[in-house]
Amino acid sequence: MGKRNINKLIGKKEHIFIITFTIITIGISFLILYSLKEVNRGIIVSIIPGIMVEMLSILITYYFIAYLLSKSEEKKAKFKAYKLTRKRYKGLILDIGRKYVHLISRKPFGYKSNECQEMKQKIEEIMNNLEQLVPPDFMNEKIEWHYIVQKPTEVSSEIEKIEHQLFCKISKEENQKIFEEFISRYMGFLPDDLRESLLTVETLFQNTLATPLDFGLKIGFEVDQKEYIRNLKTLGEELIFLLEYFDEFENNQ
Repeated sequence: MGKRNINKLIGKKEHIFIITFTIITIGISFLILYSLKEVNRGIIVSIIPGIMVEMLSILITYYFIAYLLSKSEEKKAKFKAYKLTRKRYKGLILDIGRKYVHLISRKPFGYKSNECQEMKQKIEEIMNNLEQLVPPDFMNEKIEWHYIVQKPTEVSSEIEKIEHQLFCKISKEENQKIFEEFISRYMGFLPDDLRESLLTVETLFQNTLATPLDFGLKIGFEVDQKEYIRNLKTLGEELIFLLEYFDEFENNQ
């Protein structure tokens, strides 16, 4: 997924000022031209195109410099966020990604050697097959759950099938604690596009995993399947964006 939500090249006030100044200058030029006598008008007509070209050149140069400065500041802010959050950020996004994959595939994603890359591939695969993976009776299907059992002489891993609503409740509670801790510590240091995407993911994640069990009600429920799939797709897109967000710095380590 490409970069998005690029900051404006210059501030809104400066942008309005430049456009207004250009329009006024052009207007004054035509007023002068109109007020001149016929004998002098030809001279001014030959000069005005040169002035216009010069003004256009200045505007283009100004916007180009503003663009370079904006990109430089954006990269500095991004690198600062990377240095500050690094492992905590990666842990947060991978945790949400695991729960996303687990919810839809009905099986744990597990821990991989190249986890970020493998998770991106898995999420893309899921997004391309959401209609098949999320049938109308999706909420009624049980989900495979792995847990550790500590015995007097050994520690073992057990597997059982749990209800969809119980999985959602556990996942939401686990994620909420990690997310709130991350946001409270780092929100002020995050670039706007990263902050916006994180909040979008958290909102979608909480809404997608919402069930009657959140309110202590042990009853069945239905959702609008098309909207639910649309939300899952958006959540997948946001997760890929977040998984790739610091790639330019990770690759230079």
